[in-house]
Amino acid sequence: MRKGGYVYILTNQRNGTLYIGVTAYLHRRRREHKSFAIPGIAANNKLDQLIYFEEFPTIDEAILRENSSKS
Repeated sequence: MRKGGYVYILTNQRNGTLYIGVTAYLHRRRREHKSFAIPGIAANNKLDQLIYFEEFPTIDEAILRENSSKS
């Protein structure tokens, strides 16, 4: 059985930078962003405030949504 997925949006401040990501484990990924454990754009810009998420039945659907959100 395939796991579901989440698309989420992070920011660093009001009217700040936005980051759109996808994950199968939202709570774990949120902790990683809060601790800046994963190097990259989110950590470099201190993007740690979750402002939105959507849940999908499959990770593939979540990835499609993430890609359409970035277009």
